[in-house]
Amino acid sequence: MKNLVISVAAPKGGVGKTTTAVNLAAGLALKNKKTLIIDVDPSGYCSSAFGYDEEKIFGNVMDLYKHSKNVHEVIHKTELPLLEIIPFEKIGYEDEVTFNSLTVDKTVLKKAIEEVKSEYDYIILDCPPFLYGSTVNSLIASDYLIIPVKSSKFSLEAVQKMMIFVEEIKKDANPNLKVDGLLLTMHELNTKASFQIKKELYKLYPNQMFKTAIPKNTSVAESTFYNKPILLHDSSAIASKAYFNFVDELIDKHETHTLMSISGFDNFDFLDEDHSEV
Repeated sequence: MKNLVISVAAPKGGVGKTTTAVNLAAGLALKNKKTLIIDVDPSGYCSSAFGYDEEKIFGNVMDLYKHSKNVHEVIHKTELPLLEIIPFEKIGYEDEVTFNSLTVDKTVLKKAIEEVKSEYDYIILDCPPFLYGSTVNSLIASDYLIIPVKSSKFSLEAVQKMMIFVEEIKKDANPNLKVDGLLLTMHELNTKASFQIKKELYKLYPNQMFKTAIPKNTSVAESTFYNKPILLHDSSAIASKAYFNFVDELIDKHETHTLMSISGFDNFDFLDEDHSEV
């Protein structure tokens, strides 16, 4: 399946949202998928992960909302030939207030994406850790949503909040939006807390869990100091191997869905694994 728009979002900080978005985008490009990542988070962490600071940015998401530049004028290259980025400069409080007021127009981002969607296999949106403003606009423009989940009670509550919000978006603005899946991040094997959260997630969302879990790994934090996704900083790290597995799983999932749709099977629940042992 080509030309997919996927938001990575969760209404909670510190769950690996940006780390997931940047490594998903990098991984897709390394798998020969032409990819665009859009940083719609005013913190600009996604842009920093690809080495973009204020001096290197010649146009950003804010310019799209201000109608000062068109979408092709704000697309930047990365070190990966098949990966491009629309960055977001780190902005202060006043500019963030301005940006949030501009996002009242919910058509801007969707129209910009529609202009370039046919040029990419995947467009990934890194959303801020709240549900208003650019997150709403991203979900309106997306085909799918990935929800990163850290192994903690508060992350579980955030997932429930996100699921309710998705239903509101589907009802009011984007009936085609689907939850692509929940991705366990910073997962610690053999700890009681991680086991309990994983068990509860599979109980609540048995058909929406990605099989891959991203382990807690200090190399991820180290990669931020080098302004690189972990996949490019240390491809041998355990988190890198997990993200590569996640990318493979995502691609296989969508290619399988495409084949099933072509064959006339829209419901393929029979492909789901039995997770009773979790």
